[in-house]
Amino acid sequence: SGSQPACKPYLQTVTDGTVTWQMAAPATSYAMQVDTGANEVVIDSTDLTGFFQACFAMTNTFGGTAPQNVHIHSATPGGCYNQGYLLAAGSRIEIQGGDVQGCISPGCSGVFINNGAGAFVILSGVNFHNGGGASVITGTGVTGLQMTGNVFGIGGTNSVTIGASNTFQSWISNFCGNRYPLCALSN
Repeated sequence: SGSQPACKPYLQTVTDGTVTWQMAAPATSYAMQVDTGANEVVIDSTDLTGFFQACFAMTNTFGGTAPQNVHIHSATPGGCYNQGYLLAAGSRIEIQGGDVQGCISPGCSGVFINNGAGAFVILSGVNFHNGGGASVITGTGVTGLQMTGNVFGIGGTNSVTIGASNTFQSWISNFCGNRYPLCALSN
């Protein structure tokens, strides 16, 4: 008997008598992960919503050949803590169509391309509904980034932050908030 513990945000502990616990999910969990050695992966019309660190992650956790040639069409990542799409390693990824829903943590992003990762990333026709986060953030050394026909900041931040030493290939017909042809694009 007794009272129930107060509900706390994700990654904060909850004490219930002598028991301490957190929300059910490991610290580095993903709705979907493409990892070391993956090549020619096609993901189509997939719901990637849930309470994860990132909804989709492209990683190289085993240190071998980083994933490459990943094609994502009409996916819906949303409700994840840090990123809709985390591109931590690999090359040649195309994200086409779909809706990136809001993330939770301050400073989160719809797409995060890590330093040196994401050679030849194509974002095409994606709608970013990003609440308090940025639409796209890149680290340094990203090459061949192309963004065409996207809508950034529907109901949220209209920002695209490009890190230093990047090769930004194209910016064509992107809009902010369904109304403005210019976004907060910074380097």
